[in-house]
Amino acid sequence: MAKQQIITLTTDFGLTDEFVGVMKGVILCHAPAATLIDITHAIPPQDIREGAWTLFDSYRYFPSGTVHLLVIDPGVGTSRKILALQADDHFFVGPDNGVFTLLLQKGLVAKAYTLDKPDLFLATISTTFHGRDIMAPVAARIARGMELRHVGNPIDPEKCCRIELPTAEQHGDHIIGTIIHVDHFGNMRTSITVTDLAHIQNKSTISIQCGKQTIRGLSSSYDAVPVGQLLAIFDSRNHLEIAVNRGNGARIIDCTMEEEIIITQHS
Repeated sequence: MAKQQIITLTTDFGLTDEFVGVMKGVILCHAPAATLIDITHAIPPQDIREGAWTLFDSYRYFPSGTVHLLVIDPGVGTSRKILALQADDHFFVGPDNGVFTLLLQKGLVAKAYTLDKPDLFLATISTTFHGRDIMAPVAARIARGMELRHVGNPIDPEKCCRIELPTAEQHGDHIIGTIIHVDHFGNMRTSITVTDLAHIQNKSTISIQCGKQTIRGLSSSYDAVPVGQLLAIFDSRNHLEIAVNRGNGARIIDCTMEEEIIITQHS
């Protein structure tokens, strides 16, 4: 059976300009049989942290051997490295700026290489579009079966760039987190996870404070509360989410990114 050639793309390019389409064209020039999957091109500009979460939340739903190309690259044109990784039976290509932090933190990276073989790149390298000129042609070759050792020199994963990502913290009888993402529906994902609340047996006894609003207990579905009412629920990523049933929670309660979320357990 022929090897599947799947490449996912995650960028902050948006869809107004030609950047995404051109990058796909370069990939197809080198891997005409590749299947290209858009994860998103709506990462907020230069938001490395959002890219790291998006990558980690999406890659595992693809077949082993998939190549994940992540281009959120505010350091383009500088001396920052570009990496090719093998992690959890998948391949990853992107800048060494922290976008792979979660893979590195969880010890999933088995191999890491820097992209430094110019013969694999486009003939002319711009200072502003390494996604097109360097990452896309290398990702295509990896999808076709090129071994990572041929794309550049090995690097110790411990030396790859990592960024600080918000987590939940325990303070007495409080668990404190922050809003880390607001989705298309206005649902607010927090840094508090299922694991952070695992020690609380009766979750109906907790209160969740978000801005000036307080929610009592967790809901099992969005529709478990009346339309327009605020609720707290574990989302598909196992993060605590603040939402409004059939409404835009972020707009209604006027909470923003990095807003503090306080959970208190009551007897």
